[in-house]
Amino acid sequence: MNLGKFFYPVYESLGDYKKAYIYNYSATYNESIKFPHYEILEENHPDIFTPEVIKALRAQAMERVKQIVAYTNGAGYQLRHENDVNYFPAGWGM
Repeated sequence: MNLGKFFYPVYESLGDYKKAYIYNYSATYNESIKFPHYEILEENHPDIFTPEVIKALRAQAMERVKQIVAYTNGAGYQLRHENDVNYFPAGWGM
């Protein structure tokens, strides 16, 4: 299960749109999705998602992916590629 997709609606329902954005952007990193939810957040909340904020959140999401890969590989699990990170449940518990 892709836990990035699981956490997106949780944080969206709590009104934590920035955290929802990070999870959804991370989850869609390795997938071909026609309508990514993070784009909907950008459209629905232009006051929150300015170009500067979007750039910072995307960088934070990609840094999180790199940290999870390093953590899981350091713990003895070998992810074949950074794209595998969204399908590795232990990584999201970091």
